[in-house]
Amino acid sequence: MNYYKTGQFAKLANVSERTIRYYDKIGLLKPSFVMENGYRQYSDLDLLKLQKILSLKHLGFSIEEIFPMVMDNTNLKESFDLQIDLIEDKISHLQSLKDALKRASQTPNLSWNMILSLVQLSNEETNIIEQYKNAKNLNDRINLHEKYSTNKQGWFNWLFNQIDFSKVNRLLELGCGNGKLWQENGIDLRNREIFLSDISEGMVEEVRNKLGSDFNCIVADAEKIPFKDEYFDSIIANHVLFYLNDLDLGLKEISRVLKPDGILYCSTYGKNHMKEITEIVQNFDSRINLSNHSL
Repeated sequence: MNYYKTGQFAKLANVSERTIRYYDKIGLLKPSFVMENGYRQYSDLDLLKLQKILSLKHLGFSIEEIFPMVMDNTNLKESFDLQIDLIEDKISHLQSLKDALKRASQTPNLSWNMILSLVQLSNEETNIIEQYKNAKNLNDRINLHEKYSTNKQGWFNWLFNQIDFSKVNRLLELGCGNGKLWQENGIDLRNREIFLSDISEGMVEEVRNKLGSDFNCIVADAEKIPFKDEYFDSIIANHVLFYLNDLDLGLKEISRVLKPDGILYCSTYGKNHMKEITEIVQNFDSRINLSNHSL
């Protein structure tokens, strides 16, 4: 393990000493130890953590958003995987923007509607970051449950066992999140169509990458379900209905696409959901939120 003084550390990372001192002051990146003469010593692990901070900052995250992302132990592979995923999303977005600009430049009569569409497309880059934050927040909450819940069976295992698959040929999950319900629970998919949907494109892409082609992964709004009447035998809405802008409309849509004898499996939080952990983290740092929505 190598150790570096502040100046050496800043030079290795190609940042100013002022930046390193600022990150130390706000608690984002503390040195491995401080010598008796006051000199700060940074390690190779600190360098990896700084690399992750700088990468997230370059990708558009604010210091406040970066804080919870780097509080866990920095792992080089995890850091690289994060950057690869985000960069691939940005490349895809920029390619779409480039193609749209080319089409616009070749259009004889450029309309204001086309210009507005280009502006909207260029602004969608922020959605990449929002989707990542939502996915990471969800994964972190699931990990908290798996590590510390007093229910050793696990929520997703319990929920999966409630579903009567003997009556399922077509099933839709609304708000599938990261697809956790299906990752550790096997099901015979022969003669069955399972649709996993979420309003977040980032979530759907993550599920598609994890579960492959065995499931139909689609972007869909629970208030406007893109299927014909009486199409599904069962629908799952796990911890999702309270996110709807119009609950009545969402329930009407669910009723519309369910067969007359179909079954809806839905769940919700209690008012004291994760109360203890919320109090702990708020007392530690009021900037940390377990969710962008009130749970």
